[in-house]
Amino acid sequence: MLQYTILKQYINGSNMGIIQRCITDEVYKSCCEQLNNINKFSRAAIRLRAIASAKEHGIAIVAKVFNITCNTLRTWVKNYKQDVTNLEYKPGRGRKSKLQDCHKQSILEWVSEDCAITLARIVTKLFDEHGLKTSKSAVHRMMSELSLSYITPRPLHYKQDKETMEEFKKNLKTHMASNKDKAFYFFDESRFGTNSNLGFGWFKTGSRTESKSKAWISKFLSL
Repeated sequence: MLQYTILKQYINGSNMGIIQRCITDEVYKSCCEQLNNINKFSRAAIRLRAIASAKEHGIAIVAKVFNITCNTLRTWVKNYKQDVTNLEYKPGRGRKSKLQDCHKQSILEWVSEDCAITLARIVTKLFDEHGLKTSKSAVHRMMSELSLSYITPRPLHYKQDKETMEEFKKNLKTHMASNKDKAFYFFDESRFGTNSNLGFGWFKTGSRTESKSKAWISKFLSL
């Protein structure tokens, strides 16, 4: 038992010496500069602080505080020398999402049926129809993956016909020439407005969203 303890201490001491030599003054200075340029609460910043602290206070103390082994710290130093981004999480690491393709399809169907559906309602429907227990934050991340944003659409009158509008715009000069006895007025900032009850809804990110609603004159400025 005593021989095993002595051997273990010898091995740990050798590792500490290797790590101490790896953390050169140049590496230490670079770590301190990087800490001033990145988010201090990120994964990379925490590991950079461990490397810098190992240079300042010693390997053994830092390993105990961070609850890591000397080999782990040596790996951090090695990864940092290659690129500081190696200290961050790699793609594909971390906890996998519970939401599968079948859940995505259901969410898209629910959004197409009701664009104003809430995250809480989606969480409830996922549990009721698929038996999946998830959170609103997980559903929100899925919405971002599906390129959906919770925004307010542009209100349109429910009787508005796009084809008729475009045809009128194209033939406006013809209409004016054939109706010289009539005056054409185009109102702007005349206090005509829409009092629709449109709220927020899920729509494709970057698209020009529109939603038809009943509109009426809210105020009229008498001349």
